[in-house]
Amino acid sequence: MQVLFCCFCQDSEDVQSRPDSMNELCWSDRHSQPLTLSHSAPNMITPEESRLLPEFKSLLQDLNFDWYDGHDLSLLKWLRARDLDMDKAEKMLRKSSDWRKKNQIESILSYEFPTDMTKEFPFQISGIDSEGCFIVVVPFGQWDFRKFSESGKKHLVLTYVDYLLELLVTVLKKRSCPASVILQAVIILDYDGFSLRQITSKQNVEMLIQILSQIESNRPEMLKRAYIINAPRVFEMAYKLFKPLISARTLSKAYIYGPNASEWKSGLLSTIPHGSLPSYYGGSNSSCSNYKFEDKANVGNITHKQFPEDEMTSAVVEAREIYQVTVEAYQSDLIRWSFRTEKNDIGFQLLNPCRENLIDCPRVDSHKFKQNGTIQCPSSGTYTLCFDNSYSRFASKNLWYAVSVSDLDG
Repeated sequence: MQVLFCCFCQDSEDVQSRPDSMNELCWSDRHSQPLTLSHSAPNMITPEESRLLPEFKSLLQDLNFDWYDGHDLSLLKWLRARDLDMDKAEKMLRKSSDWRKKNQIESILSYEFPTDMTKEFPFQISGIDSEGCFIVVVPFGQWDFRKFSESGKKHLVLTYVDYLLELLVTVLKKRSCPASVILQAVIILDYDGFSLRQITSKQNVEMLIQILSQIESNRPEMLKRAYIINAPRVFEMAYKLFKPLISARTLSKAYIYGPNASEWKSGLLSTIPHGSLPSYYGGSNSSCSNYKFEDKANVGNITHKQFPEDEMTSAVVEAREIYQVTVEAYQSDLIRWSFRTEKNDIGFQLLNPCRENLIDCPRVDSHKFKQNGTIQCPSSGTYTLCFDNSYSRFASKNLWYAVSVSDLDG
């Protein structure tokens, strides 16, 4: 996942020494800890920053920012990115403003990508943390940058990265107001499936470096925290390759885990509410779907129903069996569900009327958190909720579940 990690790792110029090895980043199967550096929290303004802001703002009056980009906290990120050097910060911001105009970033969300682009580079916005920052989940090990860089589609990838970051800024802006400005996101980078071939192509590495350079110059202080999970041993090679481009300030926000799922699940849940974390990653959001271009910036608008315990139905799912519940629904109806188990996990799938998987969670921690989910039906017919205990050789599972069907206004 090294590249999108870098894409969000665009902070200040490196004024502190960086670690000489991955061990100093605590890269292991143990719960990693970030480097400890002293820098301000995003919504806390120091006396020195408060002193500099009025003069900095006066230098930028000709840029005609909207309320969000012209907010004190938004402007402060440029100062912080250049260690409170006002001249460097102004130069950086103006250069970025020119870059936005040249590349038509303001209208990039209307760009027409090939329909398979989100299949090639999927991601999810799974919820928000306690401070309103979005949780972005990227299965980075599945992202095949090399396939595109070596087939003459470098510009398409660069534009797609710009699209993703502008989309994120747009949804952060939609959730902000002058009294509460949200500027950052938490990103989970899943390296499962990442291979050495991504960093053994000169063309690909050059493209990734260009992406990083572009992001560093134009998206300062966007990262609140990065969780890198399922990092393989080859990650150390990727880290050494891109190390000179990553600031110590950014590294202080990174938590790096190997393939031990119990360790990284515990790490994710230490700061992310379980309702904002997909079930696959140890949370309770069992219907978190991949982003689609037609969604534009309309993400996170459907909320899950909270079923009271007296509406839950009990069942026993025997070992090697799948317990199925069917419901009838019309196109655009909402199917909402909730379930939990006692002591052990269980698999969960939702099938459409053609018996195709709409949701597939091989094993979820339903014994730790009540699992919730919602889908808007793509067609009319019979939908099937499957509670899968077929992987268990001996243990039956005590299940409690509830499901409802309603129209969009219900």
